[in-house]
Amino acid sequence: MRAKIFLVALMSMLSVATAKANTSDKKTKIVITDHASKEDAARATQLQKQIDSIEALDFNSLTRAEKLQVKSELDNIKKEVKQMEGVYIYLGGGVLLIILILILLL
Repeated sequence: MRAKIFLVALMSMLSVATAKANTSDKKTKIVITDHASKEDAARATQLQKQIDSIEALDFNSLTRAEKLQVKSELDNIKKEVKQMEGVYIYLGGGVLLIILILILLL
């Protein structure tokens, strides 16, 4: 029993260390395939610029209402990208690792 608890604690510590080490992977990217139309590709480029500007924000300085507005804006971007053919959203390895950790802990 103690060994299991120790292994779980060790794995969680290593995962957190790995998540902090992969800060360059945390970017959300919109990937445009060859099957995308020119209009979808142009709109996806605009949405990528919008996502980059949102990720550059300092969330600590935002009010709660502004944070909710940013969240709804990102949700709208994701919905719009899902409707495009040949365009999809790529989540970086750091984001996927954090999601995996949360799933394991819950």
